[in-house]
Amino acid sequence: MKRILLACLVLLALAGVTSAVPYPYKDYDLPTTGDLAAIEQEVRGKYTVYASSETGSFHSWDSLSYAMLQAPEVMDAGLNHTARQQFLTEQEKKDEREKQFKLFVDDVLSFTLVLFSSPSANEGYRYVEVDSPLSSISRVVLETSHGEIFQPTFVYSADSKYIDGRWWGFNGLLFPRYADGKQIINENTEWVRLWVIAGTNRIYFHFDFEH
Repeated sequence: MKRILLACLVLLALAGVTSAVPYPYKDYDLPTTGDLAAIEQEVRGKYTVYASSETGSFHSWDSLSYAMLQAPEVMDAGLNHTARQQFLTEQEKKDEREKQFKLFVDDVLSFTLVLFSSPSANEGYRYVEVDSPLSSISRVVLETSHGEIFQPTFVYSADSKYIDGRWWGFNGLLFPRYADGKQIINENTEWVRLWVIAGTNRIYFHFDFEH
């Protein structure tokens, strides 16, 4: 069962992941009929990137680690699927969208961060939960192509799990969407990098935007 769960996580990460990420605030038109689960997964993949390393070594992490930017398109694709599955009325769907966008879009940049430890890591659980008293992760920051560095305003970490020789952890991160009255990610932003740092070791997740 645990092997199946790990395989599912890997497949979810692999599905539709590309090297370039759409500019998150571009116009988009999503289908509201058809295979909405597949559409949601495809959209999530467009905004998902894998871990990278400056040295080629991932230290105590695994290259399976990935991050997803919760862009408006991702939120709407998920909501379209949920609305059909739960038979939401148009008003209920509108209210739910307003609530979700207030929490994850309007004033914040929201990232999902899934970290896998290396199978050879000692105490690998210390490298997959950002917000844990046992974590060896000392810092998570967002770097922009404008040379700016931002720290998260909110971090959530679910309890890590041990699957097929690896620890893995799900983390939610919120950063400010605006700084000095301007969007952190704007039409002039070439890329952002989400850095995960543990002492002198670090990995990053590079979002290279298509404009």
